[in-house]
Amino acid sequence: MMNIFSYITANTDYFLLGLLILFLTIFMYIEKKRGKVEIQNIVGNIIYIVLYKTTWGLDHMDHFAKKHKKLFSILIPITIFLGVTGMIFISYLMFKSFFELFIKKATVQAAAIVLPIKTSFTFYVPFEYWIISIFLLATVHEMAHGIIARYYNIKVKSSGFAFLSILLPIIPAAFVEPDEKDLEKKPAKQQIAVYSAGPVSNFFFAILALLLLFSLSTLFQPTGLMIQQINDNSYLLNTSFNYTNEKIIGINNQSIKSLDELKSFLDNTKPGDVITLKTNVSSYKVKLLKNPNKDSGYIGASFIELKDLNPDLIFLKPIKGLVLWINGLLYFLVILNLGIGLFNLLPLLIADGGRIYFVILKDYFKLNEEKAMKITAFTGLIFFLMLLALIIFPHINYNYRVYLTIITVIIVILSNIDFKGKNKKEKNKEKNKIEVKKEKTEKKEK
Repeated sequence: MMNIFSYITANTDYFLLGLLILFLTIFMYIEKKRGKVEIQNIVGNIIYIVLYKTTWGLDHMDHFAKKHKKLFSILIPITIFLGVTGMIFISYLMFKSFFELFIKKATVQAAAIVLPIKTSFTFYVPFEYWIISIFLLATVHEMAHGIIARYYNIKVKSSGFAFLSILLPIIPAAFVEPDEKDLEKKPAKQQIAVYSAGPVSNFFFAILALLLLFSLSTLFQPTGLMIQQINDNSYLLNTSFNYTNEKIIGINNQSIKSLDELKSFLDNTKPGDVITLKTNVSSYKVKLLKNPNKDSGYIGASFIELKDLNPDLIFLKPIKGLVLWINGLLYFLVILNLGIGLFNLLPLLIADGGRIYFVILKDYFKLNEEKAMKITAFTGLIFFLMLLALIIFPHINYNYRVYLTIITVIIVILSNIDFKGKNKKEKNKEKNKIEVKKEKTEKKEK
C-alpha cells in the first residue's frame, strides 16, 4: 500500500492527468447518449474535438456588449490591428524558426505541446497550474469572441466546454458558436474583429497577469534554478542528473540562483568548456554546446527560476505558501496566454488566424470564395507541417530532417498537382454544360 502511495506522490501530475482523462471519457460517453455532445473529427477517430453545448454566459455576453459600446468602439480598431499584425508576426517567427533547423542546425525546440507531463515534446506545466490556466484563458478567449459578435448583433447560438482529443479527451477548452451565416453576411472588418477578439483578449490577460507578477516580485528572492526541459543533444543526459527534483544552486564554485546570474556566467564561456553544475543533491560535470544565437556556451536546457519569500517580510510568513502559489500561477498565465494567443493567430484552418486569412483573401484580395478557401487550406497545411517539424526535428539527426522535408515537399507538390488536375477536369465539364445550354437556348430563339 505504501509503495502505491509513494508512486502516486512521485508522479502526481501523471496520476491527476490520468484521472482527468478517465473523468472526461466517462462524461463524454454519458452526455453523448443524452445527445448533448457533438464530435468534430479532425483526423478520423484519432484526433477530434468534443463539444458540450450549453447556453451558459450568453446573456452576460449580450449585456456586456450593449453596456460598453463606447469602450468597444475604441478597442475594436486596436483588436483588428493586433490580430492582423499578430498573424503576420507569428507566421514570420514560424518561418524563421523552421529555416534555422537547417541553416543553423538548431536543436532548440521552438514549439511544444503544453501538458502537465515532462517529455522531450512538451512544455511542462504542473497539473494544478495547467488546468486552472487553460480554463481561465479559454474562458476569456471565447467570451471575447461572443461579446464582439453580440456587439455587431451577430447571433451566438451556443457556448460550452470543449475537449481536444487524441484517441481520448485530453485538453479541456471552451467555445462559443456564432451563427456562421449571420457572421458571413457582415463586412470583412467586423468578421476580422470577431476572429481577432479571442487571441487579443489573451494578450491583454497576459499583460494583466504580468503587472500582478511584477507587483509581487518585490516580495521574493531567487533561491535556485530548476531545469524544465533538456535538449536531446545536451551533455546533461550523460550524467545521473535528475531534473524532476534537483535544484541548481551554483556553477564552478560560484553561486548561481537566478536566470540573470546564469546568463551572465554563460556569456563568458565558450562551446566545449566543461563546467561543474552544483545542485542540492550532487555535482555534475557538463560539456557546453554552442549557443544557437551567439558564440558563447550553452547547457542545452530550459530553466525556471525558483523563488522564496523575502525573510525580512515576517508578517507574510503565515500565508507564504499561498503567496508562492499565486506567484507561480501568474507566471504560467503570462506564458500560456501569450503562447496560445499567438498560436491561435497562425493561418491554420482550425485557428482564428486561418479565418482572418480567409477573409483577407476573399474581401481584400477579391478572390472568389472557392479559391480563397483552397489557398487558406494549402497555407494551413504548410504551417501545420512546419509546426510538427518545430516540435519533432530538434530531436532527430540533421540528415533525417533533410530527408523528411524533401519527402514531405514532394508529397505535397504531387497531391497539389493532382488536385489542380481534378479541378481542371471539373471546370471543363462545367464549361461544356454551359456551352450546351447556350446552344439549346440559341436554337429555341431561332
